[in-house]
Amino acid sequence: MKFGSDEKGRWCNPTAVHENTMAEDLGNPGPGDLKITAVSLVGGEGLEIVDSYVVLIKTQTSFGYGPEWPPPKSTLAVTGVAMEDLKPAAGAILAPNAGVDTWNVVLHLRRPDLTKPAKYTSVRVDYQVKGRRYFKTSAMRLELPCL
Repeated sequence: MKFGSDEKGRWCNPTAVHENTMAEDLGNPGPGDLKITAVSLVGGEGLEIVDSYVVLIKTQTSFGYGPEWPPPKSTLAVTGVAMEDLKPAAGAILAPNAGVDTWNVVLHLRRPDLTKPAKYTSVRVDYQVKGRRYFKTSAMRLELPCL
């Protein structure tokens, strides 16, 4: 299996690395501000979230997946983002953006044991808008390595 997305909707990385970057799009169609309350892995095995961040993407490209942390300068250049633009996700307030997925929730993932497969089925972002609680789960899965 090569690095990248496969026909099963998984992001795969055949190399064994301890630190990974993964990002999910999060739009806020409004009308009020969106406050992120938690970020977690659903069905996570062999992976842990070290930190989670939120950033406004200034181009049409999102962070996606990368087999390293911090994200390489090439990823930052394509997204129009600098590392100092990343803000902690928990407690972050996202202004409405007309329903366009321009916010990225960026995860710093750690794989403590490289001898065991690691995976998750989705990323869950819990948030509030005008006091009401919601959550979003991603459609993309991650498997390291893809089997």
